[in-house]
Amino acid sequence: MKYVTVSAKVKTHAKTRGLEVDERGIYQIKTPLAPDRGKANGDVIGIIAEHFKTSRGCVTIVSGQTSNRKLIKVLVP
Repeated sequence: MKYVTVSAKVKTHAKTRGLEVDERGIYQIKTPLAPDRGKANGDVIGIIAEHFKTSRGCVTIVSGQTSNRKLIKVLVP
């Protein structure tokens, strides 16, 4: 197993839920949830886990808990 670190920009209150990677390699994550009591962060972890086909427990937000720009570490099988 290895760790992958990704930079992400999160858009909350989006109409759709999804993930795109831009030309610079930054993950653009959209979540319909509000950034209230960690709800959006929980959804971001779920979206990243689905993208890398791993469990939610293997995804950690390293920095940016209260920001829309996040550094996320993923344990990939």
